[in-house]
Amino acid sequence: MVRRRRIRAKHWCGWTGIRANWATLLAARSGLLQRRLFRPVDPSTGAPLASVAQGSAADIDAAVKVARDALPKWQALTPHARARYLYALARQVQKHSRRLAILETMDNGKPIRESRDLDIPLVARHFYHHAGWAQLLSQEFPGCMACGVVGQIIPWNFPLLMLAWKIAPALATGNTVVLKPAEFTPLTALAFAEICREVGLPDGVVNIVTGMALPAKPSSSIQT
Repeated sequence: MVRRRRIRAKHWCGWTGIRANWATLLAARSGLLQRRLFRPVDPSTGAPLASVAQGSAADIDAAVKVARDALPKWQALTPHARARYLYALARQVQKHSRRLAILETMDNGKPIRESRDLDIPLVARHFYHHAGWAQLLSQEFPGCMACGVVGQIIPWNFPLLMLAWKIAPALATGNTVVLKPAEFTPLTALAFAEICREVGLPDGVVNIVTGMALPAKPSSSIQT
């Protein structure tokens, strides 16, 4: 059994460039966040878990701009340099595996055994796997090029694992990412943004936008 604990007095920022932490972003945008928050709940109790920022069209535009600005330097890295970041992400997922598993179970409602023994280990394995592919692309896929800024929307049933399926290959192939997690299960995506910051991933390479269904039309500069 997992002892459930409520996440108190914590706002989770709606979109994050890697440089700023959530507290800094909250302070910078406190007026907006105070007006536009939603509260994902614990499926087992219905109790709110956290207050999370509702993303807007302006947030999407800002995230795309940051991702576009980061793209040239990210693509200019050697395949081995990009692979080192992916290896670092995999190791940090393993380091924080217990916390991520508990957070996934609280947010999604699946049994802790599934989160701990299946989902989170597979997240790490996907980043390890694509770190290897990052170094083989020129041999296996000669002449292929990255798409650019990639827009990604993931569902609620495998929140962090779906994130890994989307982000790992995108980064390995030289893309930058704007990702929206499901409104029901945003917390491990935000925890992953913190992991990106911990490993020193360059600013703007991964951007997380939270919220209910977004009213904005997809930007023409995003590959979906």
